[in-house]
Amino acid sequence: IFEAAGIDFETYTKEDPIHDASGAGRGYGVAGGVSHAIEECVREYYPGVEVKIEHAEGLVECKKMLMLAKAGKKNGCLIEGMGCFGGCVAGAGVNIPVEKGAAAAQKFVQDSTNKLPPKELYEIQLP
Repeated sequence: IFEAAGIDFETYTKEDPIHDASGAGRGYGVAGGVSHAIEECVREYYPGVEVKIEHAEGLVECKKMLMLAKAGKKNGCLIEGMGCFGGCVAGAGVNIPVEKGAAAAQKFVQDSTNKLPPKELYEIQLP
């Protein structure tokens, strides 16, 4: 298949990623990661603004939270729902324990050169 497609692994060179994602963005795969990133950005860029956040893990809990929101019991609240307990790091195709996946994701977060994304989109550096 590779030969037919003209792919020669002997001449392949590693490409650099488009850019270094922020630590906040790298944490999205762990339950609560998206809301945590948003909360950190709001604290940094809009100090004093209150952020009410709730997150659910698993489809049953997500459905409960959505029903409460529909009933008006979560007004003004940022809602994050992860279908898998633990987040994407614990998804259906994962073949390592949740704790190991979460620890690897946390290391990936800490290895980022930028804790948060820039406030303005035009500040994002692309190669």
